[in-house]
Amino acid sequence: MPVKNACPLGEIETWIFDLDNTLYPASCRLFDQIHARMTRFIADRLDLTPEAALTVQKAYFREHGTTLRGLMTVDRIDPDDFLAFVHEVDLSCVPQDPVLVSALSALPGRKIVHTNGSRRHAERLLDHLGIAMSFCGIIDITVADYEPKPALAGYHELLRRHAGDDHGLGPQPGRLGRRGLGGRSHPPCRRRSRPLSERCLPRRETERRLKPPLP
Repeated sequence: MPVKNACPLGEIETWIFDLDNTLYPASCRLFDQIHARMTRFIADRLDLTPEAALTVQKAYFREHGTTLRGLMTVDRIDPDDFLAFVHEVDLSCVPQDPVLVSALSALPGRKIVHTNGSRRHAERLLDHLGIAMSFCGIIDITVADYEPKPALAGYHELLRRHAGDDHGLGPQPGRLGRRGLGGRSHPPCRRRSRPLSERCLPRRETERRLKPPLP
């Protein structure tokens, strides 16, 4: 069925992207490195065996929403120490994606990353993928006061920094910096957007990617 009151893609001013397993494929297993470094950090800081540290890691994730929040609440761990350690990962497993680079360059409107990771982690990945210049801002776990999505703190901070004033003033896309971006605030479109590759790839390439494999 056609979607009523659909918002034309060309009228969308701001796109908000998740980072991990979104701007790069989960199949590269970068997050396996992050999880392993979480376990190692807990084992070192709490003087636990790797097995016991993994148990704590999983328990904190279930009970507090993130392992980090559990370490902060229960063990008074400095969150910046944790983030710096767990995100010091080898990015060589993350493949280059020229199609993504072209798609983001062609996509009109400003683009913002909203991540439960650290700003440095986001910056490293965006640089590695060659797409940093397509983004004008990063909302990370630090500016969200270490409250992970879907908690509202990060979204409130995103709006505070990027909804802006009534004059629509602010840096243009491609100027990724530490300050927020001004701009008019508009009601969000209600349509579920297709994947980025479907929106920006030529029709033949989209059909080729979506066609199911032969048995």
